[in-house]
Amino acid sequence: MNTLPTPSSVTSKRPHLLMLTSVYGEHAIGGAERQVAQLAQGLIALNYRVSIVSLGARQHHHVEIAGQLEIYQIALFQFYDPYQLQPNSQPVTAGAGLKLLWHGLDVYNPVMAARFGSLLDQLKPDLVMTNPLQGFSSAVWSGVRARRLPLIHVLHDHALLCP
Repeated sequence: MNTLPTPSSVTSKRPHLLMLTSVYGEHAIGGAERQVAQLAQGLIALNYRVSIVSLGARQHHHVEIAGQLEIYQIALFQFYDPYQLQPNSQPVTAGAGLKLLWHGLDVYNPVMAARFGSLLDQLKPDLVMTNPLQGFSSAVWSGVRARRLPLIHVLHDHALLCP
């Protein structure tokens, strides 16, 4: 089994890994989010700088430093909020048409790609790891590629078979 080298064996610079996941922390809903949290803690123990980027409430962007973990939230740009990210939001009953439109925009969302790209420019990570992309869309990959950053995607489900 291959293991990640410790930063001291690679370079004197502490590598910066940016992990993107749809939801994190209080909004976590499944195993993918738990895997992201466990991997982040393991990489911090290996002396990596780790930033997690997830969706947040509308018009809300914040930085939280928990120990050595940086957590950033980007406001969801969608007309349907499946994660109930807005404060005091109530569950939304979406008809088939609304869900179809949401999924269409979720395949390629240029607004979310631009918001994520701005954060990439600010943080300047050495490596980007994406996880579930619902809400961000596969458009974020274009921004990573445009900045010539290495990208790892962790496939947790079948949502990305088409894009």
